[in-house]
Amino acid sequence: MDQKGLRPIAIFEALKGVLALLVGLGMHEMSNDSIQQGAEYLVSHLHLNPASHYPSIFISSVGKLDSSNIEVKFSENNAGYVAVFDDVKSA
Repeated sequence: MDQKGLRPIAIFEALKGVLALLVGLGMHEMSNDSIQQGAEYLVSHLHLNPASHYPSIFISSVGKLDSSNIEVKFSENNAGYVAVFDDVKSA
C-alpha cells in the first residue's frame, strides 16, 4: 500500500483526535448548567427553532450530561483512537 497516501489521512485523523480532546476537556471544565446554556446559545445562533425535533433532542441530551458521563465518553473515545493508531502503526 502507498504510504505517501496514508500520511495526509493520518494527519487529518490526528487533528480530529486533538480537536475532540480539546472539546472534551472544555466540556469537562464547564458545569452542567453552562453546557446546556451553551447548547441553547448554539441552537439560537444557528437560527434553529429550539422547539423543533432535532434541536430539542440535542438540547435535552446535553442537559443530561454531567462530569462523570463526560469522563466515561472521553475515555471510550481515547481507547478507540489508541486501538486504531496501534493497528495502523503495526500494518
